[in-house]
Amino acid sequence: MYGFPLAALPFAVRIDPSARRIAVLSLFVAPLLGAATYLVLKRRFSLAGVAGVLPFAVVPLGFWAALLAALATPALRRAHDLLRARPSAFVVTSAAGGAVIGAAFMWGFSVLVATIRPVAGQIDIPPHVLAGLSAGAFVATIAGRPFVGRFTP
Repeated sequence: MYGFPLAALPFAVRIDPSARRIAVLSLFVAPLLGAATYLVLKRRFSLAGVAGVLPFAVVPLGFWAALLAALATPALRRAHDLLRARPSAFVVTSAAGGAVIGAAFMWGFSVLVATIRPVAGQIDIPPHVLAGLSAGAFVATIAGRPFVGRFTP
């Protein structure tokens, strides 16, 4: 579960070499933003709390975020080509796509982890899904910025 995305990342980057920068961004930014969002939603936010959670978020979630970002880069490029004359539509499309991917991934990851390691009581899935949504939307928006500069009037 943790080693697969790290092992698959070099192959995903070969599909589109421009995905390297986006994958590195996702590796660190998505877990940071996801951890901060989760702690805000749980009303336990502090910089020390984010710093304490971040190493545990980077290892599994950062690797997956980097792999998903590398795999989504060709789709981002195709969306840019389709929406060439409408930069605002491209930014909204990339943010929405990242939000959906992040939320769906965090839902699946949370359910899988809860199945493998059941905890006492019910799982509080909405904060996990919202953390994935915010991290995915942010990373996809930042990843789309280089494309926005290439729009032709």
